[in-house]
Amino acid sequence: MDTQVTVRRTDDRLVVRLTGHVDAAIQRDLDAARSAAAGAAASAVDVDLREVQFFSSVGITFLLLLAEDAGTTGDRIRLIGPPPLVREVLVLTEVHDRFEWVAAGAGDP
Repeated sequence: MDTQVTVRRTDDRLVVRLTGHVDAAIQRDLDAARSAAAGAAASAVDVDLREVQFFSSVGITFLLLLAEDAGTTGDRIRLIGPPPLVREVLVLTEVHDRFEWVAAGAGDP
């Protein structure tokens, strides 16, 4: 599976889809996605993680920065279908409670 960062708008939500390896190699793409989210004037941001195969500290930082940006408007970031490896990393780093968790298939973007 290719590593990709894509951003698209659906109604009033912005969807950031991450696939493959979320690490330093895609830092520029993550920065661009964060900028797009900040400038989108969407009411909420969904991060689709269903196809993530590796999740480093770069991914954690990306999610925390998105949450910080959204916090200024009172929104929470929704994590869509995070695989066990992402859940484990976010729980171990004790940042899991900063996000709304949505199972794959429930509210898919």
